[in-house]
Amino acid sequence: MKTISIKVPNWFPTSHDFWRYKQKLMKWLYPPRCADCNTRLKHNRFYWTQQRTGTHPLGFKNTVGDFSIQANIPRCISCMKKFLRQCPKDIGTCTICETKDIPVMGYTFNREPKLFLTFLWAWWNSGTFCVRCIDDLLDNGHEENRTSLY
Repeated sequence: MKTISIKVPNWFPTSHDFWRYKQKLMKWLYPPRCADCNTRLKHNRFYWTQQRTGTHPLGFKNTVGDFSIQANIPRCISCMKKFLRQCPKDIGTCTICETKDIPVMGYTFNREPKLFLTFLWAWWNSGTFCVRCIDDLLDNGHEENRTSLY
């Protein structure tokens, strides 16, 4: 009888490695899609961010910080713009460009459908932002896959 010897590597994946492989496989099998138009998206959690210069919520002028939007409902950029134009807005001053008496919006929470829409400026989870600044962020900012809040 002849013996065959096969070299087996001593490396074996950990549970974290298996979890990462499962995430990649599920993303390949069931890619994330836009909730409105059903187009394929890059990420399933949405965080648009951009470096901007503006006024800090504590009053400091010309602060360079991250201007970001977090949303828990997956939407493409065009559908997100349409959705944000339909949201109720107040008349006020934009935190970043300091334009006065224009329609602005801030943190949004709706129970039906369950929606969290958060606007972040610098390290502050607050502020009111005009539609022009939000559109600039969605057009020129970059999309990341962050799981900090959800």
